[in-house]
Amino acid sequence: MQMQMTDSRVAKPQVAAELARVAPIQLLRPNMQPWKGGVLSLDPVVERLRQLLPATFEELPVPLAVGVVDQTGKHMLIRSGPLPEAVAASAAIPMVFAAVDIPGKDFAAICNTFATVSFASHTLFKLATTL
Repeated sequence: MQMQMTDSRVAKPQVAAELARVAPIQLLRPNMQPWKGGVLSLDPVVERLRQLLPATFEELPVPLAVGVVDQTGKHMLIRSGPLPEAVAASAAIPMVFAAVDIPGKDFAAICNTFATVSFASHTLFKLATTL
């Protein structure tokens, strides 16, 4: 399937279709340092999201906040900065996924409940359909 690229990302109308074609779960790889968080790494997912999504929250056509938890257990919303990392971090179930480092933030982030994963998946789908 040939896609038009804009700024090294998939063309806006095709983001949702591309996410459905290659599901993020297919990108998961073992974490080589599982003692530092979880058994699976989200790094390949972040790389894929970098190809599909705007680089930052500020580039989005609609405001978005992503819920994460830092490694001390503090809940927070991320509203600015790198978007792909924040989206991946919002789905990082502790002990399953390694925490995601978010550039420009003083912490690595994880999510803390399965409800957050459901919310993050819904948010990503809504984001993909509005780009």
